Amino acid sequence: MLDEPTNHLDITSREILTDVLDRFRGTILFVSHDRSLVDALATQVWAIEEEKLIVHRGNYSDYQVKRRVQQEAEQPTPAPSAAPRQRKPADGDKEARERVQRAVALEQEIGELEAELRELEQELNLASRNRQVEELHRRGREYEAVQGRLQELMEEWAQVEMG
Repeated sequence: MLDEPTNHLDITSREILTDVLDRFRGTILFVSHDRSLVDALATQVWAIEEEKLIVHRGNYSDYQVKRRVQQEAEQPTPAPSAAPRQRKPADGDKEARERVQRAVALEQEIGELEAELRELEQELNLASRNRQVEELHRRGREYEAVQGRLQELMEEWAQVEMG
């Protein structure tokens, strides 16, 4: 059992840990906000939805796709009518839409930060290979700042998703 196994690890250590865990042939139960780790290793995602444990087969990306499909399927389809009606959405509908919009915006920003982290990882590796100590320190500070912001967004996203 692992609780946030990649928190506070540098890039090299995260890669080594992911590789070691990937080669492990036993069962691993881990809790993580590191979506790249979950995507790389998970064969199931366990989620608590409406006070029930739901097991989704596949990695985090598979889980997200299944959730979107389920949410779309649960949306009522309006009955066809002769003339389209204008109606004011109920407050609950508005709140739900705003929550979904915020979740989508957060997911986009999270994706952008994850891409930025991958770029910074490459720059850190290059600076390390070239023994550019000052550049390594500068990029390391940038990486930590982006990783901190990513953690904040992941926590906010989890709150939005839980409603």
